[in-house]
Formats: sequence, structure tokens, C-alpha cells
Amino acid sequence: MSRIPKVWKFDAPAGQDAATVRRIRDEIRRRVETLIDELTPTT
Repeated sequence: MSRIPKVWKFDAPAGQDAATVRRIRDEIRRRVETLIDELTPTT
């Protein structure tokens, strides 16, 4: 398992339209889910 820190860059949602904020939110969710999968031990 890699211990290299993840650095994620996103557009700031402040002042963006709703569709852009949803896109940012969905991308964050996807990356977090991927990270959880990477950190969850397999048996």
C-alpha cells in the first residue's frame, strides 16, 4: 500500500453555477471512493 499523500486539485465551487458545483462534488466523491477502495484490505 502506498503512503504517498494524495494531492487533489479542484476548481473552487464558490460563485459557480449549480451544474459546475455538482460536477466538482461528483469528482470528489469518485476520488474518495477510489481512495477507500485502495485503502481497504482485500482478503
